[in-house]
Amino acid sequence: MADDIAQLFIDTNAFIQLRDLKDLPWRELFPEATHINILVSQTVVDELDHLKSGTNERRRNRARLALKMIDEASKNPTFSLMFPQTTVSLRLVIAIGPVPDWSTLSRLDPNRADDRLVAEVMSFAGGAALLSHDAGPRIRARIMGVQAFEPPQSWLLPEERTDDQRKIAQLERQLANAMSDFPRIVVAFGPLESPKDRFDFVVPLLEPLAPEAQKRLAFAYLEYHPRKRLPEDPSKPGLNYFYLIGEDTPSSFNHKLDEFERDVAIYFSKLHKTMFQAMRAAPIDYAIKNDSGVAAQGLRVEVSVEGNATLFADEEEADSFFGPLAPPKLIVRERGGTFDYFRTINAINRPRDPTGFYWFDRPKYGAIYSALQCADYRPTRVREADIWIGPTGQLPMISTVTLEVSATNLPTPITKSIAVSMEIRRLNWSDPIVKALLPEAIRDFFDTAR
Repeated sequence: MADDIAQLFIDTNAFIQLRDLKDLPWRELFPEATHINILVSQTVVDELDHLKSGTNERRRNRARLALKMIDEASKNPTFSLMFPQTTVSLRLVIAIGPVPDWSTLSRLDPNRADDRLVAEVMSFAGGAALLSHDAGPRIRARIMGVQAFEPPQSWLLPEERTDDQRKIAQLERQLANAMSDFPRIVVAFGPLESPKDRFDFVVPLLEPLAPEAQKRLAFAYLEYHPRKRLPEDPSKPGLNYFYLIGEDTPSSFNHKLDEFERDVAIYFSKLHKTMFQAMRAAPIDYAIKNDSGVAAQGLRVEVSVEGNATLFADEEEADSFFGPLAPPKLIVRERGGTFDYFRTINAINRPRDPTGFYWFDRPKYGAIYSALQCADYRPTRVREADIWIGPTGQLPMISTVTLEVSATNLPTPITKSIAVSMEIRRLNWSDPIVKALLPEAIRDFFDTAR
């Protein structure tokens, strides 16, 4: 393996027994690597396919999630899938290499899955290594001259419980919930099933797109958003459409269409600057669950940040400061403004939903604290939300975000903290990280149009 590029075959147990691949601190094993290709062999696909219908719930679910991810990779021409927002350029690749020549591998048995995996690693051009939680494949790989790694203990999922242990724990939890006068609140950064231990964001430093590439991208985007110009002579057909869109005159619509086309051209000419600025805002997602039969009264969610960072209430407010990344849209005035007015008035006069979340302290640029409240956070409810963060001043940004959840009938607040970093990295437009950061509206056709 080159110092900056790691080619790594993973054993089936990496999908089943390790935390999610995108959340692992890969620099612990490869401190010099800037690109890591996680290679999946046919042997691993076959074993996952077998596990997806097994009786063990966790293995079954994780095998299905892994196969779904591999299936997504198989839809791309490169048979690969980029993981966004990771500390290194991390890519899942379906390994398509020559069939092992077993006549030259007399030490390996093609009837053993571990031996087939080692043979597939050896048949892959590029000096690939092997990552496995099991000692057997690592030993066989080293005997055959293949570099093998064992994942650190911190990469493993919590020890799996037996079915009986899970049933007992569930019964104990249900009994405790039934007898308790207090709610039980669970808090995590990221999803509850696989919490994150840190957030690392990349701000790409890019060269401007070539002028011809700008034109092709603008044309492709307009092709995805076709608009028909309206005849400005009332005697000509097309006024039915003009009436439906609600514009005062066909010429006003055509004028907006001209502006839209100009805005699209400007967008692609400045996309390198837009990405450099807009990617300074990033979401910190979190989840809160009331894992009990008791409602949490007056639940308050407080978020604070330390370091050279600021909080924003949502993506819209972050965009208002750093600028939006989304491409332009053609906005026409719709009919029915009177009804919209009355709907707005009714919304203002409507009493607050006691189960809804409302801002107690809404953050703006420069804020290091925010707070949301819910009057009645009911049993078994799960809230998945995010708050946005950005740097104050120059990058890199090194900060800590703390989440504190309290309620009037909760004995003590629950507090979680997580490290957050943001750095500038010089990248090329062909880099998979850049593609992962692009808006969905242009991501699908970006490579071909560019």
